[in-house]
Amino acid sequence: MFRFFAFSLLFFTGSLLSAQITLEECQEKALMNYPLLKQTGLIREAEDYSLSAADTSYLPHLTLSGKASYQSELTELSIPGMVSNSLSQDQYQIMIEVSQALWDGGMTSSKKGIIEASSKLDREALEIELYSLKERVNQIYFGILLLEERLIQNALFQEELESNFNKVQSLLNYGIASTSDLNVLKVEQLNALQSETNIKYGIESYRKMLAQIIGSPLPETILFVRPESESQSPSDTAANRPEMSMFHAKLNLLDAQNGLLRSKKMPQLYAFFQGGYGRPGYNMMDDSFRTYYLSGLRFIWSLDGFYTSRSDQESIELDKQKVQTEIDHFLYNTELQIESQQAEIERLKQLIQKDEEIIILRKSIKEDAEIRLENGTMSVNDLLREISAENLARQSKSLHEIQLLQSLFQLNFTTN
Repeated sequence: MFRFFAFSLLFFTGSLLSAQITLEECQEKALMNYPLLKQTGLIREAEDYSLSAADTSYLPHLTLSGKASYQSELTELSIPGMVSNSLSQDQYQIMIEVSQALWDGGMTSSKKGIIEASSKLDREALEIELYSLKERVNQIYFGILLLEERLIQNALFQEELESNFNKVQSLLNYGIASTSDLNVLKVEQLNALQSETNIKYGIESYRKMLAQIIGSPLPETILFVRPESESQSPSDTAANRPEMSMFHAKLNLLDAQNGLLRSKKMPQLYAFFQGGYGRPGYNMMDDSFRTYYLSGLRFIWSLDGFYTSRSDQESIELDKQKVQTEIDHFLYNTELQIESQQAEIERLKQLIQKDEEIIILRKSIKEDAEIRLENGTMSVNDLLREISAENLARQSKSLHEIQLLQSLFQLNFTTN
């Protein structure tokens, strides 16, 4: 058993002295290394710029205009007893107007609502991408754990083969076993070494994939810590899933668009001031260059919004129904997925219980076969079959334990 204990000591004690990494750390590093994560800040900046631009509608608007014209004829006034000053046919005007919105019908508020809802939708869509990334990390991480467990079981198997190889060698010296019996064990040892090589290459391949995703090297000295078992009731199914947040963001955006349609049908009120310099001014009887001004309130009510309001609202309502259909479809599939995962968890729990019983029986059968081999009442091939059967039973239990752990995490992941 020295070889197995040496392997275990090297694998576990050495690993404890070296660096460790957890599933949560891999997920965090993967998120930080993901190129699309930069979009979070960009979405926020774009939203701030758009909101700032929308707020400018509350500021006074300045308009500078000028005009120079020549009229082919002028109106002539002939009033008895009064001297009429004729106007010049060339006229000039430069004017500045200041306009301040007093009530824009809620147009600015509606536009800001659309900007915020659109940015929220973009962020939720990004969250779905990050959620999928974490799922990929989970699959690779548990794949590594599974292969490492297979490597441990392979070492146990090789230790068992070596022990029996030494026994057969001893029996060969006493003339009880043959060289052919020894060769049978040697072939099985070589097969086990081949399996070890394949497993190690599989682990290395998974490590490289995970290292690329998290943006950090993962040398062989790093120990992948097995997560502790978790269990969570899947009540309020998928309520915290990013897909649900995205669906709600879509509905909020449609509500904001509906609010803009209502604002387009509302009147608007402005205060204005016009100041100008030119010839003539507001006094049409004075043909000199002079300054003048005009101030007051302006009422605007565009009726264009009433023309398409009904069709636009119906279109938005149809879009909301489509989103609701997407929600129902997502919840339906998620419910099926949860039921399947719960059934898988129960199946694996029962298999593990049976695995333990099978291992105890297989070990007893193997030990009996070893005694019978020493007594010359069993062939090496028969013993090898029992050794392999015990090894397969141990591998099955290890596989089921990792699969159970992964299924528990996947259930929590599905509902959160």
